Amino acid sequence: MSYLFLPKIETSHLRVYANGNLVGTFGTSENKTGRIWQQPLIYELPTKTNNVKLEMYGVSELGIDVPAMVIEESSFWKHELLSFLTLKLLLIGIGMVIFSGVMMLIVSGKLEKTQRKIHVYIGIASILAGVYMIDMIPFWNMGSLASMLIIRKVFLSSLYLGPAFLILGVSEISGKRIKLDKVFFLMNLLATTMLWTLPSHYHLKIFVRYASTLTVANITYLLFRSSKIKNNLITILLLFSLLTSTYDVMNLVFGMNQAKFLSSYGIIAVFLGFSYILIIGYEDLLFKYKVSRLENLTDALTGAYNRKFLRNLSLGVHDLVIFVDLDNFKRINDTYGHEMGDRILKKFVRVSKENLRSQDVVIRSGGDEFLIILRSCPLEKGREIMSKLNEKFKRSDRLKPSFSFGISGFFGDMRQAISEADKRMYEMKKTRS
Repeated sequence: MSYLFLPKIETSHLRVYANGNLVGTFGTSENKTGRIWQQPLIYELPTKTNNVKLEMYGVSELGIDVPAMVIEESSFWKHELLSFLTLKLLLIGIGMVIFSGVMMLIVSGKLEKTQRKIHVYIGIASILAGVYMIDMIPFWNMGSLASMLIIRKVFLSSLYLGPAFLILGVSEISGKRIKLDKVFFLMNLLATTMLWTLPSHYHLKIFVRYASTLTVANITYLLFRSSKIKNNLITILLLFSLLTSTYDVMNLVFGMNQAKFLSSYGIIAVFLGFSYILIIGYEDLLFKYKVSRLENLTDALTGAYNRKFLRNLSLGVHDLVIFVDLDNFKRINDTYGHEMGDRILKKFVRVSKENLRSQDVVIRSGGDEFLIILRSCPLEKGREIMSKLNEKFKRSDRLKPSFSFGISGFFGDMRQAISEADKRMYEMKKTRS
């Protein structure tokens, strides 16, 4: 079995004939406004094919940039590899870049002002980069000539708006906006405005060919600005993007038609690099926020949670609320001093954490009073746990400290549960006095 392999063809509509019979097409025959210019095509040929004829129509591009060839089934992998590199890998990259942009916009709402700006600017730039790269994938039909022109203008506008927002983002990261930031931002807005005034596909093609030098200038400037960020990963990825963009500009300006365009891979690399840096930064901010929040909910002396933690606590009907009061704590403070009293408080919390489960909670409600929450624990089991905990607490220090406790189930009202446990704790104290 043999195939007609077209490594790189630019067309809006294609018909392939073998021995005078139609064996394959690309695009619709009605509008002839499809578009392919990067990806390879392959068509199965009937046995004993003597001649092959291609019938092609073009709107903005037309031509066979790399000579067509007939290959055998054993060489089919060449098409698959080229198709993966120029289409499937590109689609994966587009999806990742747009997804990372959307995630940055979602995350931005949870950040402080400066970080929010950075995430919004780079998020918008990332989405625009993905929109631009959609122009590189094949379209079977883009409607009428007028709609095709509008669609392509949307895609190509993103080529200039994306860097404009990326420059704003890098400017925020560097911590200082300079006059050149505004100059480049306005240059890209001007290029976008000029693009939308173009009357035809031909004018659009000529404009993109020569305005592509602005892309190289954008990346060169971003490389300069990113030097203030002092991040090696971003510098390396921008250098890679600069090389691929320069290569593509030479390809467009000097008509190196046999070469594949590479700038899309540079764009993917840069935006995934920025996404990675911002995600790492977000995780660091999130960690600091969690630490700060935990410190706000934690008793500084003992390391137990404080009463504020109760507002974040959600209990079920199988949980137990236990009120704990240390026995004779005032006498310990008066006899041995407050340092000894602090030591006993800390020992109670340490012994409790060592002997309770990870899902159980220890809260210092004030002075020598604590609340313990036992998750999914029967009442009798709770009494057993607290009695064993009391024995271990006594053995933890030469003063043999102890505590009294009261247990209540939870039936939807935390205050009622604490009040009931408090009352039962005092009943225990009375029996010991």
